[in-house]
Amino acid sequence: MSVPATAHPQVSRSLLPGSTTRRVLGVLVTLALVAVLLAQASPLALLRALVSLPLWSMSGAFACYLASVLLRTVRWSVLIRSRRVGILVLFPITCVHNLYNNLLPARAGEFSFVYLVRRYFGISSAEGVAVLLTARVLDFLVICAYFAFLLLFASQGTAVQGPAILAAAAGVAVLLFALLLHLDRFAALVLRLLDRLLGLFSLRGGRAGRLLLSKGDQVVEHVALVAGRRSLVLPLLLSFASETCVFGMYAFVLAGLGIHLPFPRVAVGVSFMESSTVLPVYNLAGFGTMELAWSVGFLLMGLSRNSAVLSGFTAHLVIVVFFLLLGGAGWLMLQRMPKGPVPDAEEPTTLPAGVVAAAPSKPNLPSPSRFSHTGRTRRD
Repeated sequence: MSVPATAHPQVSRSLLPGSTTRRVLGVLVTLALVAVLLAQASPLALLRALVSLPLWSMSGAFACYLASVLLRTVRWSVLIRSRRVGILVLFPITCVHNLYNNLLPARAGEFSFVYLVRRYFGISSAEGVAVLLTARVLDFLVICAYFAFLLLFASQGTAVQGPAILAAAAGVAVLLFALLLHLDRFAALVLRLLDRLLGLFSLRGGRAGRLLLSKGDQVVEHVALVAGRRSLVLPLLLSFASETCVFGMYAFVLAGLGIHLPFPRVAVGVSFMESSTVLPVYNLAGFGTMELAWSVGFLLMGLSRNSAVLSGFTAHLVIVVFFLLLGGAGWLMLQRMPKGPVPDAEEPTTLPAGVVAAAPSKPNLPSPSRFSHTGRTRRD
């Protein structure tokens, strides 16, 4: 039930500090970057490039995109532990999540996944956040690992020379892999730091502070369950396969533009762009930031400035069409799906078709003593 705006005027969105400023700055940054980049390539040439893309190029790119979305759907299904969610009913969630995630600035659409799986499958917000966090660490690990490996084959004859970049990329991949293996400990460390920060400002005893720490405890427990070492093998393989399909999608677009690069060079160039999407400076639909990162990556891979900028805008517009199509289809599918049970409901509720409650088990969760630093009495 919605709360009237007059009930809590002090938390009105229009009064939130910096909210309007961030949106305005995001729009200004987007416009500035697009203007600077388009100065390097004619808008008319961009229009001609879009219209001239052959059918085989668009069909191959869409097939790769669809395969990537399906693989990510399977990964979501594997990472969700509390119940077995069918791939067919989870597919529209993935499509709509991709739509929000690509459209909204600063990756604000990420948490649409948490909301959607809670609404339609009755999965708790804590588990949803844990699944989302694990998936994003997997994604970034795969991008860095791919980048480090493919530089061995893509750097010859390009501007990327010397072992320093390779060592840096490999080092980041190793650090991320170590983080993935100990994600529950890292989450617990973040929770301890949050607890100390709240205590420093005398907010720990307040209602919001207690709720935040309680939810944090739940997230850490679910991270330990979701990100178990043995259970991450399949999600990691699915992440590699999904990212390979993404590289293939952009390779089809480049080939349609008459740009024929070896696959390792395409993957390295795309990795620059993919890395930019995890930054908080991601603007509305990623325009500006993605083209800039794409241009840098493909300039290093040997493309001319005009070709790098032109192909960046073309590829970005193509992917926007794809996630709008699948996102719209996913939204229509969700309108026909029944809502799921309320998480942690005391009375049994009928689950939607395709969702099966997992057998009760006692996973190896973090010991409650791990959070004894908070000095709080743990509540079930």
